[in-house]
Amino acid sequence: MTELKFETKTTRIIDYNDWDSYIHKNYPKCPYDSIVSEEEMNNYSTFAYGPGKLSKEERLEVIEYLNGNVKKYSSIGTRQIISLLVEDKILPKGYYNIKIFW
Repeated sequence: MTELKFETKTTRIIDYNDWDSYIHKNYPKCPYDSIVSEEEMNNYSTFAYGPGKLSKEERLEVIEYLNGNVKKYSSIGTRQIISLLVEDKILPKGYYNIKIFW
C-alpha cells in the first residue's frame, strides 16, 4: 500500500457566537454585524481561514474599520480582521475555523 502524504496544522475552532461576541466587545465601534451576515454563511457551515498577509493599505483600512471609520465601499471582511489580529499578535498564528450552527 502507498503512503498517504499529509501535513499537520494547528486549527482553532470557534463557535460563531463567540466570534461575534469577541468582535462586539473588543471593537464596539466596528460596524461588523455578524459572521453569518458579513460572509453570507449558512447553517451547518464552517468559515475556514488560513494565514494571510495584509498590505500596508489593507492594514490601515482594517484598523479604521475596527475603529468605526468606514469608507463607503469598504470590502473588509472576516479574513482581513483575522489577518490583522494575527499579524498584531492579538490572536495566535494558525488556521481558524468558525463553526456556524444554530
